[in-house]
Amino acid sequence: MNSTEMRKNLESDIQNLNGLILENKPNDEIAKLLHGVSENVSKLNLMVMNEEFSVLRASDKPMYNAIMALEVSKITLGQDKENGKYMLVDGKKIIDLAAFNRFCEPQKISNESGWVYRADNMARLLSAYATAELGGDWKELLNVYRMDKHTERTQEKNPISKTTLTKELQRLVDAIIFEDNGEEKNIYKVTSQDIAFMVLTACKAGKKPKTVAMPKGNTIIKLVVQVINRVITGTSYESLYERNK
Repeated sequence: MNSTEMRKNLESDIQNLNGLILENKPNDEIAKLLHGVSENVSKLNLMVMNEEFSVLRASDKPMYNAIMALEVSKITLGQDKENGKYMLVDGKKIIDLAAFNRFCEPQKISNESGWVYRADNMARLLSAYATAELGGDWKELLNVYRMDKHTERTQEKNPISKTTLTKELQRLVDAIIFEDNGEEKNIYKVTSQDIAFMVLTACKAGKKPKTVAMPKGNTIIKLVVQVINRVITGTSYESLYERNK
């Protein structure tokens, strides 16, 4: 079964689900079908993602083309607020570069293996930087931040300076994708603007009042694919804000 066939079956199940709701069937009957539909939405997403990954893997430059694609399909189960009917909603999400890298194995698509561990260290350093900005003990964070045993820790004298952060980000980019500029340097070069983008988007509000949740490696991977895409395309970051009508 391909994603087109699976989607057709899923839409039929959703139609049946909406029928139960319209007929005011017992809640347990609706809940059972809704649970199955939700599980199949997840399976459909995985199938669609793998199909898109297969196309990228078969291309001439899998990693480059995955970064240029930037997004993959994301299907969610939506519900109309007025009539309560369910429907499939098509959207997009940032491509999971680590998942794509694993999907392509044993084919080698990145410049270096183990670059995911560099992403973990980048998360650690950005967390320390953000903690310092908040007036917290960033040195303690560097010591206790949970990382995989394979992760190489940065040994710079000032590990949270903008210069160090930029260097570490460049190392991460070099490990993912590298094209020699003729001087054994990567043509894909990051700047302090890329660090600013990551700092401003990596953290989020914590669950407790007056707390900030620090990023993990998977968050950094989602951000770095956007960074590399910006570098390749020569585009700029943008700020989103409300305008007066």
